[in-house]
Amino acid sequence: MAGLVKSTKISCLLAFLIPLAISMVAYESGIDFLLSKWLDFSDHGAYNHGFLLLLVTFYLLYSTIDFNRDISIKGRFIGFVAAALFMMLAFAFEVISIVSLQVVAFYLFIVFLVLAVYGWKVFKKAIVPLGLMLFALPVWDGLGPILQRLTLEMSYLMVKAVGIPILKVGLYLTIPAGKFEVAAGCSGFSYFMAAFPLALLYATSNFRDKKNIFLVVGVVVVASIVANWIRVFIIIVAGQMTEMQHYFVTVEHFNLGWVVFGFMFISLVFVFNKTLQEEGDVINTLDTVDTLEKSQSSIVGRRPFLFSMLLGVLALVFLGFQYQVVKFYKDSDEEVVAANILIPSLFKRTDHLSGLEPSINGASEAFYIANEYDPPVQLYHALITNQVQGREVVSSDNALFNKGIWQLISDQVESGDGPRKIELKSKLTGKSYLLWGWYRVDGKDTASGIKAKWYELLGYLKGDNSG
Repeated sequence: MAGLVKSTKISCLLAFLIPLAISMVAYESGIDFLLSKWLDFSDHGAYNHGFLLLLVTFYLLYSTIDFNRDISIKGRFIGFVAAALFMMLAFAFEVISIVSLQVVAFYLFIVFLVLAVYGWKVFKKAIVPLGLMLFALPVWDGLGPILQRLTLEMSYLMVKAVGIPILKVGLYLTIPAGKFEVAAGCSGFSYFMAAFPLALLYATSNFRDKKNIFLVVGVVVVASIVANWIRVFIIIVAGQMTEMQHYFVTVEHFNLGWVVFGFMFISLVFVFNKTLQEEGDVINTLDTVDTLEKSQSSIVGRRPFLFSMLLGVLALVFLGFQYQVVKFYKDSDEEVVAANILIPSLFKRTDHLSGLEPSINGASEAFYIANEYDPPVQLYHALITNQVQGREVVSSDNALFNKGIWQLISDQVESGDGPRKIELKSKLTGKSYLLWGWYRVDGKDTASGIKAKWYELLGYLKGDNSG
């Protein structure tokens, strides 16, 4: 019997790992993007906790699931269908270079692969551990500007409340001793990202009442945001008291937030343990052993191996498609495509588009200028034919202007598919700048990133999605 159980564990593990391994090869660019975020220590490493969460997830799966008794047949077919669906979605996002959504689709593929191989009972127990990995996916960046604005407003109110004269202009807070910029790195995003899974792990490990779990998670997450407000407040007060010479101002101010948050978290844990009461004083940790109507071999059956084989074949098909896509774009002639994009004759080639400093990853770039106008009209042209990860027409890595040099005054899109009109002001000279921009993908013009991605997909289906 022991040999049979061991064989069952190994068989189910192989049924899970084989399609997973092939899919990871097929979606290599998405995996590279995820790992690069986990290893990126710039901007205070918002996703550096990814490896830690992965280890915690493995530990929770190992400690909460009894594979000897929890493997079941129920739910496997639904899991197979869902896993196949998200595998196809991951490939579609790979094709049109939306890497963040590809990572989400691949994550959901793994979640439902668990259901397809191990059944409903294992899936229910694995939901919370696998849910922790959601907070390691690089899809939360949209929260950064919101937290940045909250930090700016609350820091302003807190400093004003203690009697220090303070002026708020844009993202800058000015006190008699000097000026502070509440930059993106000051938003507290990294504290927030670490607090959510930490709170969820603590709550689910110590409480079973859902009300208590929601309360604990909510309070800890709010505490992480407040900790960042306190951090900025301390830095500003220290700057005022020391004429901007304090250690927190001149050298180190980020880790101060971790100290504040750590103190708040430990204090909250002490309070939670003393005040929150669970229904039922004693929780029986020994589960009642149900009589198994079927042997492990019959529970495992042939179905998970069939599902595993089908998903593996599907991943191999997508791997072949991906090879063809990359080969096609490697063989494309960028100069031929460039010749189809006409530049008005009044524009002359120049070496550099002065002042604007746009950045496009993996593009053939060209700069033009028309001196007939006063001031001269400058044109920046970026051509991208290789639509693979890192060479996207529409990407957060591509920027029309340097936010460190230019202050955004207004940003609006003309009606329909009209161009995007951006008004800028130089932080260095105070001069205004008017910028018009749009995408041209598959022969269509639009200022919408969403529409550009849609046109890119249509172009891919026709064999050309350059832009």
